[in-house]
Amino acid sequence: MKRGKADVCLYDLDANRAPSVFVPVDLQDQSMNGVLQACLEPLPPTSGVVVDEFKPLGYGDNTKGTPGVLRTLGESASLLHQVPLRDCPALSEYVSIIRELPSQRHIDILVQDFFRNAAWHYDIVDEAIFINQLAQWRCLTHEQFKRGPDALPATLRSFPALLFQVLAQALLFQPAQYNESLNDLKYAVDMELSDRAVEYSDAGRRLASCFRKSEPTLTGVQAELMRACFEKTTGAVIEAWHTLGTAIRDAQELGLHLIKPELTRIEEPCDRELGRNIWLVLHLWDAHMGIVLGRPLSTRMSPSDVALPMSSRDSSGKQRPPQPRDVILCGYHTAYKFLQDIHNLDRVDDWRVTVEKIHETILTNIANLPAWATVQRSR
Repeated sequence: MKRGKADVCLYDLDANRAPSVFVPVDLQDQSMNGVLQACLEPLPPTSGVVVDEFKPLGYGDNTKGTPGVLRTLGESASLLHQVPLRDCPALSEYVSIIRELPSQRHIDILVQDFFRNAAWHYDIVDEAIFINQLAQWRCLTHEQFKRGPDALPATLRSFPALLFQVLAQALLFQPAQYNESLNDLKYAVDMELSDRAVEYSDAGRRLASCFRKSEPTLTGVQAELMRACFEKTTGAVIEAWHTLGTAIRDAQELGLHLIKPELTRIEEPCDRELGRNIWLVLHLWDAHMGIVLGRPLSTRMSPSDVALPMSSRDSSGKQRPPQPRDVILCGYHTAYKFLQDIHNLDRVDDWRVTVEKIHETILTNIANLPAWATVQRSR
């Protein structure tokens, strides 16, 4: 405000004017209890509002928040600021990245190595589903690619991002005596297979970061989690924690955190089961890294919502070898379920009591482990 112009900012109220009352005219004769009652009553639903109208704004389909209020009032989504959609990567960029994939022969070798040497560590990628996706990916034609990534099926659109991460992990876990044809992947004299692994993982990250967050896929979540695995394995722990956070948000967007699988945005039953498995791994990583790094947790999970390991015998009574999933579930119900409690120890007045209780419970759980989960000592 400039000096000498204070009179411009004087607002004289009409002395004869009655003070304003912020109550609708038709409610002025009612008591305040009546007004409050009217405000507390649920508003009638409006059938003339199209839910899809709000999708370009980046909101979900639930009834909470601003979109839910506007739908109830029958207002248009145009009342909200229009946020431009983030387009899929341009055709040239998309094709440029997938051209970094190795030959089909090398892919087959590395995929086989991945499921033999690395996949069982975290059980993030289901072999049967992945092999089926790989077969579908190889059936895509050049004409389909020419129409751009938006024209591809959503799951296949993000599949190469996961494929890159699978190849990267396979290269990291190569045995001392590996297939010598993999040396063809090196393009410099001093290159190691681990150098190529970094390049593949980076390519997968670039591809995964291109897609719209409003249209996540289970394959995309797997790719993000696999990227976090790669970063953690190669010592980039802080980066892995941030990547894990992205995977968790994408998983929540899909509804993987919901207890009832039918409430998720995943249609196929097998994918729903895989989604539940992935959510458990996300939670375990979140809790473990939260404790190690001193970070807050982004997920919560009740032990009652986690399945028990399968029986060591199938329905016919035959011995069934334990699966990677059984190992994770066994570890969870034995000890991992206490990670949330351990993370919250700083909020407990006498943490020694809690620690002692957790310790005794874990010892009891270890004593009750199934035979396949116990150490077989040679005599």
